[in-house]
Amino acid sequence: MSCALLVPVAVAIAMQPSDGRWTGSTSRPAAVHFRVLSDRQMLRHFKVGSDGPPPTGMRLRCSSAQGDYIDAEFVARKGGADAIPVDSNGHFRARYDTSGKISKGTLRITGRFKSKHHAVGTLSWKVKTRKGNHTCKSGPVHFTAKSP
Repeated sequence: MSCALLVPVAVAIAMQPSDGRWTGSTSRPAAVHFRVLSDRQMLRHFKVGSDGPPPTGMRLRCSSAQGDYIDAEFVARKGGADAIPVDSNGHFRARYDTSGKISKGTLRITGRFKSKHHAVGTLSWKVKTRKGNHTCKSGPVHFTAKSP
């Protein structure tokens, strides 16, 4: 009598997002754009808001002035790396130091590709004004993005 023992084997399937341009929006609302490279292991040019006209971005909770917003675009400058790695499970994470005329701060991005054409994630900003050192935090801002 012979007996075979069948054991299910879990196979990790790498999440590979569609390459090309992705677009979406945040819960604030603000536009989100990025590009997934052809190797599908990096994304670049993560951008929140638009240059307009009129320019748009995310209103921070501590901002009450009409037209006051924060936006950001993360591209290579002076040799700086701008690529955000995507792991084999489709997760990505980045931290950026931001700097503008009025404020400076830190942006954190976490996200994941739920499918080849759908991504979700969270942004959070902590910004300090240059004049008066007033600190504002965005809290978690959710985003979704899709590829065509």
